[in-house]
Parts: sequence; C-alpha cells; structure tokens
Amino acid sequence: LGSWRRCIDHHRLDPALTCEAYIVPEGQLREHQEESEPLIRIARSGLERLYQQLKGLDYVLLLADRHGVAVDFLGQQVQTEDLRQAGLYLGAEWREDRSGTSAVGACLATGEALIVHQSDHFDFTHTTLSCTAAPIHDLRGELAAVLDLSLLKAPAERASQQLALNLVVAAARRVELANLMAQSRRDWVLRFSQSPDFLDVDPDAAIGIDARGHIRSTTHAGARMLLQAAGLDWRQRRSLYGQPLQAF
Repeated sequence: LGSWRRCIDHHRLDPALTCEAYIVPEGQLREHQEESEPLIRIARSGLERLYQQLKGLDYVLLLADRHGVAVDFLGQQVQTEDLRQAGLYLGAEWREDRSGTSAVGACLATGEALIVHQSDHFDFTHTTLSCTAAPIHDLRGELAAVLDLSLLKAPAERASQQLALNLVVAAARRVELANLMAQSRRDWVLRFSQSPDFLDVDPDAAIGIDARGHIRSTTHAGARMLLQAAGLDWRQRRSLYGQPLQAF
C-alpha cells in the first residue's frame, strides 16, 4: 500500500496505463555492471548455489544494483523472450518511478525484504508475476543491491512464496558476509550466531574491527545489533563507523 501511494502521489504514475518492462540499452547496462563488478563477482557463486537449489521450479534470479537495474541474471534459456518481456532479464529497470510497485523497487525504497505477489504489482502487465526480494548492504550499511527471486506464473496463494522469502534473505546475508570477509583482510572480524555450532560455517552477523578496536565495517544484521544495544534506530547506522566497539 505504501508503495502504491508513492507511485501515485510522488511518481505521478497512472495504474490504468500499462507498458512492457524497460530494458536499458547495452552500453548503459555495461556501465551499471562495471560499477557493481566487485559485488557481482562476490555474489555470483552464492546466486548459482541458490539457483541450483530451485532448479526445475521455474524461478528466475536477479541481482539489481542500487539504481534498480538487473546487473546479473539466472533463468532458463528456453524462456528467454517471455522473461525479457516480463522484465525478469538482464538490464531490466525496476525502480518504483519507472515500473511502479515491484519487489525490487519497493525493497530499494524501504530497505526491507518483502514479497510483491501478482496483483500487488502496480502495472497490470506484471500481475502474473510473484517477486520476492531482499536488500544487500555494503560495509557501511548502505543499500548496495537487491536480490530478487521471481516466478513468471505463480500459484494464487501468497503463502506459497514464504519459503522463497526465507531463501532470498539467507542468500543476501551470506553475500554481505562474503563481501565483508573479502574486504576486511587486515581487520579483526567478530562473528555472531544464535547457534554456537554454526558460528564458523554460517554466522548470523559480523563486524570488522581495526587494530585499535574501532568499528570499520558491518553486515546489516551486525549494524542493527549494535544499534539496538545502544538504543538507537537502525537508520542511524552511519554513527557506528569509527566508534570503539567497547562503546556498545
């Protein structure tokens, strides 16, 4: 509902007008891919593993950058033309002001993982789709990308996508952790898990700390944990970096 209101009140979109998904020109796509190249490289193995888990279920996996452009894509080649028309394809632009309510656009606007199922979509063209998205944050807590798991033709029940939501949230968390580990080779990395048995293999959160004990980087879950401990709103994440860990 919030997304629909933004589309009408702020973006001045008309739900009575429909259009096919917009695919950015090839040169523009290359620019988006070059900007996101380090994250794409780190995320790719995680995306491929998730896609293999869902093989045979007709899911499409998109990695959209902070501008809402799909910079990486995994889907069945036999469906290429259908996927391109639906916007579940490389170069598709899913910002709210361009495409109305979608999982990628709403995730970019709110920073929250969510499901946009069939008629939740603003544009009638997309009402056969069910899309589930989760944010990927950079080391300073800024939203860097969105991981989206979509179906061209989904079951009518929204609850059918709850497992997809859990999978995409877990995959986004692992990408954030891999990114932090790759860029924190000179720092101490403090990892957290609700289960000690999983601390080394699949932690819930991580924080990078320099030699003086000051916070240099976090996963999104790590930032939220620190802010909660300090009684601060999670949107005040920028106040964390450079602070001594003992302050929390």
